[in-house]
Amino acid sequence: EFVDAPTYMQMVNEANDNNNSQHIFPDSAIEFTRTGKDPVNYPNTDWMKLILKPTAFSQSHTVSVSGGNSIARFAVNANYLKQDGIMANTSANRFSLRANTSVTLKQNLLMYLDLAVMRKEQTLPIQRYGSIGGPGPEYIFWELYRVPPTVRAKYPAWPDGYQAYGKFGDMQNPLAELERGGYSQGKVDIINMNFQPQWNITPDLKLKGQ
Repeated sequence: EFVDAPTYMQMVNEANDNNNSQHIFPDSAIEFTRTGKDPVNYPNTDWMKLILKPTAFSQSHTVSVSGGNSIARFAVNANYLKQDGIMANTSANRFSLRANTSVTLKQNLLMYLDLAVMRKEQTLPIQRYGSIGGPGPEYIFWELYRVPPTVRAKYPAWPDGYQAYGKFGDMQNPLAELERGGYSQGKVDIINMNFQPQWNITPDLKLKGQ
């Protein structure tokens, strides 16, 4: 839980008192911020509430089929997972399929086949300034902890449609990053196949390959 803007302003002034420095925020500015009558010039921004959703929906569906006889046996399992992110327009989808099959080629010769297929798709905000680099929401999280509540998230749009966002020094605005920074969409496909012939030489001796 973060303090609101008036409390933050008072704490900054108290810190300056302890450092024998002048107050950054006048009492009048703190009072204007507390009343909320002029949110454009005296904002009280709750960045966490603005950027992060309180809940993210998730769903998972699985279907399994198995069967066979003395010659061939199979088991197939399919799963679909969809997860919404806690930031706007972020999500992850995963589809996986696994099949296990065994076939008796001869009385003492068997063949096992395992097949695993997975596709994963992700939509993430583009991380432009983070030290980690590449697409991801890490920098936006970093901004949530750094940008003070006295910064205006977004100003009213101009008549020509231009949208201005508040800024704190060289800090970026997490809402601007989320709305205007762009998104990356990634897709990963993985296929694994495993063949295992088994030769039952004697009841106590088996030779297996992979």
